[in-house]
Amino acid sequence: MKIYSCVYFTLEITVIISIICHPLAAQNLFIQHTIDNYFPGACSVCSYDLDGDGELDILAAGNSGNQIAWWKTEKDSSLTFTKFVITTNAPGIIFVDAADVDGDNDMDILGASWEGSEIAIWKNLGGNPILWENIVVDNNIIQAHEVHAAYVDADNLLDLIAASAGSHQIVWYRNNGGNPIVWEKNVVDNQFAGARSVVCFDMNDDGYNDLIGAALNANQISIWYSDGANPVEWNKQIVDNACGGAHWVHLSDLDKDDNQDILAAGCIPGLIAWYRNDGGTPIQWTRQLISNNFSGALSVAAADLDLDNDVDVFGAATNANKVSWWENDGGNPIQWFTNSVLTNYGGAWPVFAVDLDVDGDTDILTTASTGNKVTWLENITILVNTKDEFSSLPENFFLAQNYPNPFNPSTNIQYAISNRQFVSIKVYDLLGREVAILVNEEKPAGEYEVEFNTAGLPSGVYFYQLLVSALQSKDGRAKEFVDVKKMILLK
Repeated sequence: MKIYSCVYFTLEITVIISIICHPLAAQNLFIQHTIDNYFPGACSVCSYDLDGDGELDILAAGNSGNQIAWWKTEKDSSLTFTKFVITTNAPGIIFVDAADVDGDNDMDILGASWEGSEIAIWKNLGGNPILWENIVVDNNIIQAHEVHAAYVDADNLLDLIAASAGSHQIVWYRNNGGNPIVWEKNVVDNQFAGARSVVCFDMNDDGYNDLIGAALNANQISIWYSDGANPVEWNKQIVDNACGGAHWVHLSDLDKDDNQDILAAGCIPGLIAWYRNDGGTPIQWTRQLISNNFSGALSVAAADLDLDNDVDVFGAATNANKVSWWENDGGNPIQWFTNSVLTNYGGAWPVFAVDLDVDGDTDILTTASTGNKVTWLENITILVNTKDEFSSLPENFFLAQNYPNPFNPSTNIQYAISNRQFVSIKVYDLLGREVAILVNEEKPAGEYEVEFNTAGLPSGVYFYQLLVSALQSKDGRAKEFVDVKKMILLK
């Protein structure tokens, strides 16, 4: 395998991983970072750049503390987080999201208040620290459970969509513009028993955005197709009326057929399922079970966690106190392999996919509603060479995965060369800065092992690079052998 060097090492790492990730196997390790160890009733979390500094921040809601807070992310050799409280007066706040609702290039906060039966916005007024103005959109939506911003109609203004458990409603708040914005409440469905979740997407490719929802009491996953008229008329399709305790919906193209499939979490007794979009008019749906023993499943999301070009699934279960992910094997039908991420995580509730550390793999944000925690699960995808990877390389040229890994304070790295060559092994941090030179000399053919001692280095992800210079090819030209691997220091 030929790898081309780049001018900057930070770019070279990106290119090398992109090139080699397809033929490599992957091992996933999730490092648990506690963002807040006491955030009462932590029940919702997401990530956006709230202050416009280019870093992804964390936003969360805690219903026991009636609190919304955000954590400013700052990046040096590692990520640090500074907490700012937005409000402690959001009764039973159960869900938060963010969007630039008013088009002023600042991210505003959206909230659904269960006990307050309220949908509200906290307008971002800018400043350092940010100032927030509370705007009530609706204070008569019983047991409001979820809210998002979406382009529901064709006026290019961000609307709001919400699910109301107590009113059994799916609601669309039309943005009629103005300063302050005038919101027009439209009830899409008032018999969606125990409505818990709603998202927006053009499911039938007719140019009009539709709504997709989950109802706990009705055990139902449904779609409301928009006709694009003014006013909009909605045509309901029941996708499944036996999704026990349907609590969450998420959209993703799991089978890579260019159709959005539906993922659902059902909390009674606990299932994760996906509904394959088979096309047609109306769309035909095939339910496929991912797990039926995920007790109290409350949330589900999807992302390619292991960098194998297949979309994986992950979720949280409040009764099982677990966060798990299911590996997609890419087959037809898809086979799912269960992997546990967190156990004994009290009242696990939401999951949110984000590459928080911007290292190329998807991390997970989650909260523990009874454990009162906000957690970032840093995804470390370790790419491991398969036998085929070396089939075209000179015999006995290889770089092994360090052991132990993760490690503290030292680890060993094995490598081999087939003839006398100049060998370099260097260690770099996530920013591409050289932190150690382990080997930098001519070596005779043989197998070698070198120790890397991390005295003075912080915990984190590091890369080690083997460079063997002046390999002689069959055509007589000089070449280089380069390989790079990840390792994790945990102190």
